[in-house]
Amino acid sequence: MNNINNRLTKEQFKQIRTELQYTQREMAELLGITIRAISYYEAGQKPVSKTVSILTKRIYITER
Repeated sequence: MNNINNRLTKEQFKQIRTELQYTQREMAELLGITIRAISYYEAGQKPVSKTVSILTKRIYITER
């Protein structure tokens, strides 16, 4: 995985979520964001924020 401070791409974000077998709702709850935000990130409508990228990577490292 790339540097923890680098932003995830939409593909990386979705890959982590699906690899950990989380639904969009579950991932949103873990990250403290809306399901709509998850959907926007995965569709590439908004870039994954730096904060969400860091939290997602930490969840991945902890739970894989």
